[in-house]
Amino acid sequence: MGIKSLYTFLENVLTTIDISELEEACTVAVDGYNWLYQGAMLCSKELCENLPTNKHIEFFMKRVELLQQNKVKPFIVFDGCELLMKIDKKRKRKEYVFLALWQNYLPLSSSSQSSNPPCERRSRDKSLAKARRLESRDAAAVGHYKHAVNITPLIVHKLIEVLKKQDISYVVAPYEADAQMAFLAIHGRVNAVLTSDADLVAFGCPRIIFRMDDSGRGHEFKDSKLLKHPKLNGFTQQTFLELCVLRGCDYLRPLNNMNWHIVLEKFQKYGTYDKVIEHLKESAPASVYTGYKTEFRKAMLTFKHQRVYDPNCESTVLLSGLSEDELRSNLPEDVGNDLSFLGPWIENDVAKGIAEGVINPLDRMPFD
Repeated sequence: MGIKSLYTFLENVLTTIDISELEEACTVAVDGYNWLYQGAMLCSKELCENLPTNKHIEFFMKRVELLQQNKVKPFIVFDGCELLMKIDKKRKRKEYVFLALWQNYLPLSSSSQSSNPPCERRSRDKSLAKARRLESRDAAAVGHYKHAVNITPLIVHKLIEVLKKQDISYVVAPYEADAQMAFLAIHGRVNAVLTSDADLVAFGCPRIIFRMDDSGRGHEFKDSKLLKHPKLNGFTQQTFLELCVLRGCDYLRPLNNMNWHIVLEKFQKYGTYDKVIEHLKESAPASVYTGYKTEFRKAMLTFKHQRVYDPNCESTVLLSGLSEDELRSNLPEDVGNDLSFLGPWIENDVAKGIAEGVINPLDRMPFD
């Protein structure tokens, strides 16, 4: 889901760009799952039914070639395991889906192992069941196959084998690719990030190319333009992050009726999230659930400090570059000292194996 309608909100500070306009020898971090899912739309039935196909990999490699032809070096970044905090929020938001689909549950094969929460897997399973029932009506079945398709670690592993042969840089994040790409960009390991996910702005990514098409055209974001947005007068990077979290994100169960207009109005009037939340508690106490402020703080910390992999030291680190002791010394009392919501620590050899694509990030077992 991400931060609701953030891309639309940012349109005033985006500029059209062609990939050929990037500086020569530019290194760009690429959201690998984004391209894989686009490619999977060309062969969704084959992937769902475990039939032989390479169409998704061919699509992916054509995008890689497009970058290389324009003297841009791709650095492919894949998702690892999903944060427990994120899974929990999705589960709470989608309990109704879980209940509605329970009676129609159709198990997929074991090769479809996924990090998605059970309710999302059941949603995909229901779509697959519909596709099979409608298979004689191709047009009707295709849409359900597309909804049911799932990119598994095994699919990623097979693509990584292709990337290795062509000496293309890649990394599998311990947790989320968004945080991993932001880390690479913030710390100067790449010059820009190529994605469709506007959440990268909230992570503090300095330069992003959104939604590149087959011809290499997309929309560029630079963090130097963010606070020049006509509706962000007087905001800082910190208050912009607070604004995004209050609007609604993957790490926090949202409050009702928090559209951009209302959220902006509250921040312009009260200045900080603490004061906005206190105002909401006083004016509409039923709208602010118990523990919301603590969860809000954890969500902000997740955007700033989520655990990522540092290829230089071959271990997991915090996105911010702080040590865990430094972070703990500044945590609000209600958050506590347990940092597992940022992604549990992973042993160095396992983290390296995940990053290199030889260990499955879900079960921590080597690929055959």
